[in-house]
Amino acid sequence: MKTSIFTRLFAGALITTITLTAFGETTSLNNTTQPVFNASTSAAKTAATIIYSQVLNQNLRVTYAVDNGMDITEDMNDWTFRFNGDFPGGEAQGWNDILAVTGSWSMASESDNISIMFPSSLSQLVFMSRTWTIGNQARGPEIVFTAPDGDEVHFISDIQ
Repeated sequence: MKTSIFTRLFAGALITTITLTAFGETTSLNNTTQPVFNASTSAAKTAATIIYSQVLNQNLRVTYAVDNGMDITEDMNDWTFRFNGDFPGGEAQGWNDILAVTGSWSMASESDNISIMFPSSLSQLVFMSRTWTIGNQARGPEIVFTAPDGDEVHFISDIQ
């Protein structure tokens, strides 16, 4: 069976433009690799935008916090948090005038959840050490993290 040169070239072009997506990176058959955030849902895309533009690699101050229905903002007011790195995770820092603690954060592909872990028994850091859903509520520049049990923590960037 004969095929035309055009058919072979067209098929070859199709094959070389097929892109394979793996966890956290896109690899093309022409051996180019580019890191990506593979967010296919609207919520995940919103979370990724918030993470990259408002949360990562900047100092975040707590403006409001609720734990088990109780306002704990006063307990959290002197704490600043910073989530260093890039997707899918990195170093989490929490500090106040007396103490600085380093932990970690991670975010799964196609998720609007961020998991934070601090190796500390301090109540403020225990409160922060869990998986949060990231949202940007209608509260101006605040970034809102909500836990499955309804707890919330609101942040504002120092550069706002």
